[in-house]
Amino acid sequence: MSNQDPRLALHRLLLSLFSADELRRFIRYMPGGESVISDLPGPGASPASLADSAVELLGHHGLVTPEFFQHVLAERPRRAADIQAVAQLWQAPRTRPVGTGRGPVDAPAGPVDAGKPAPAGGPEAQEGLVRILHLSDFHFSEATAWDSGTCLGRLAADISRVRRASGAPDLVVLSGDIANTGQEQEYAQARAWIEGALLPAAGVDASQVIAVPGNHDVDRGKTRGTVVRSAQAELLKSGQQADVAALLAGEDAEVLLRRHAGFIKFADGLRLGGARWTLPWGSFRRTLRGVSVHVAAFSSAWLAAGDDDHGKLLLGLYQANQVLRAAETAELVISVMHHPWGFFAAWDGAARAEVRRASSLVLRGHLHDSGQELVQGNANDMVQELAAGAAYESSESPNSYYWLEALPRAGALRIRPRFWDTKRREWRADLNLFETEVHEVPLRRAPAAS
Repeated sequence: MSNQDPRLALHRLLLSLFSADELRRFIRYMPGGESVISDLPGPGASPASLADSAVELLGHHGLVTPEFFQHVLAERPRRAADIQAVAQLWQAPRTRPVGTGRGPVDAPAGPVDAGKPAPAGGPEAQEGLVRILHLSDFHFSEATAWDSGTCLGRLAADISRVRRASGAPDLVVLSGDIANTGQEQEYAQARAWIEGALLPAAGVDASQVIAVPGNHDVDRGKTRGTVVRSAQAELLKSGQQADVAALLAGEDAEVLLRRHAGFIKFADGLRLGGARWTLPWGSFRRTLRGVSVHVAAFSSAWLAAGDDDHGKLLLGLYQANQVLRAAETAELVISVMHHPWGFFAAWDGAARAEVRRASSLVLRGHLHDSGQELVQGNANDMVQELAAGAAYESSESPNSYYWLEALPRAGALRIRPRFWDTKRREWRADLNLFETEVHEVPLRRAPAAS
């Protein structure tokens, strides 16, 4: 087969392996298939015409990779010899014949190893790029496990598909509401999913996962509501950062922070971020692909009292100064919190200013609605703020999450939004938020690149 044209060989292979319906289904669910499926000819096309278009489109989008052949092999293991032979033809870079109108296409080097995952290729090795998986608002609960299991199971499968197509994340961020009522059994359910589904799907370990608590991570049964509301009212009336510091540094802090005991035990038990957890906030320093990264993990819910918390929460300089300490020496600073700024008291603006002064990227959740906002000053102090939406509200809701690629030296952020399609009952690329599968926005440049 060595003298065959690789495209003709792949065309014949696909025709011999799949019916027309099977080929459409295979392409739809393969990594990157969403970029191809809509351009295939309609149901009336002949199998030969469909296979011809499939080869053309797969090549154009750079999807004929060792991983592609791994997926073909998984579908038709009895044809391993034929699949391997065609894969060998795609080892060397090739250029399309003149007249196809598609331009040059490079095929990846290396044969398919039927016993190992396909190599991730160029994106994994790119220096200066930090890949982030951002998830939020899971609301783990035994009461909804009958429904959430399906949605979150397919979420893990979608994360695996994107990882295999684009590379594993360097960092996984969970921006709050892990549990539904802050109960230990809910965190046990969350831990089982994280260890059994999320970590294998993302190709990471727990040291690469950072979490922050949300208002649903507060166990309201640990402290009487009247006590919390009284503390909230006194601080709001005071309007003094010194009073926030005195509370959080004093013995009375335990009255409020014990409501986070379930979250702290959960985070510490998993050693999230590779650290021991004794508080519901903290900071983490990493060097990822040569980039120094500082992650400031905030608790925006330490003063949460109820469903009417809008404008009544406090981040506080006491917490901000702790988790942002030495952040200015990092190339990429990521602040993570659960609540949007509208939930904080107006007089807590100094804490918000510290976050925006230090951060390139602010990741949050809470509203169950994805979005992106650029807080623009100039090229050196712009901040991108992103809300991930909910990983699970219900299987009848448009849940969502993000893949992000931060390039602080180049001053760019690539956003890949994904959403739960309630009609198809599957996770897919969200083309409604930006109208493209991957959207690039400016990012504060690293100090050395400014």
